[in-house]
Amino acid sequence: MITDEADPRMAAAAVRLQARLKRLCVGRPIDRTLIYDIQRLLYDYRVGMLQDGLDWPHLVPIVVPRLGVIHVARADLDLVSIRRQVIQLVRFNPDVTPDEVAHAVRWAWDIKPGALVDEGEHVRERDQAKAIAAAV
Repeated sequence: MITDEADPRMAAAAVRLQARLKRLCVGRPIDRTLIYDIQRLLYDYRVGMLQDGLDWPHLVPIVVPRLGVIHVARADLDLVSIRRQVIQLVRFNPDVTPDEVAHAVRWAWDIKPGALVDEGEHVRERDQAKAIAAAV
């Protein structure tokens, strides 16, 4: 099983997947049917790659229909990595609304967007001080 992402066969597989996604998406409205078709394509592609001996990761689509944005990311990302994906989405698409980001995150990883909030240490300390003051 090939697991090295730098392997030329993995790079070639990524190019083939991108071509298939383009063929699937070009000229179609971005709706639930297309999103399900993308999810199915990603699943079928992964199964085919595993059968060919490539350890292809499980991928999920990040979709913003109003802007025509379809991005693909790994499904097994931790919260920090998902935050990075969201930041990249917003950087490359500055017109995206917070509601659209929330829907895209929920569709892709099935998590609540509030789980992505990274409260700084000062916020946690302030909240803890308020809780202690309220208890007294």
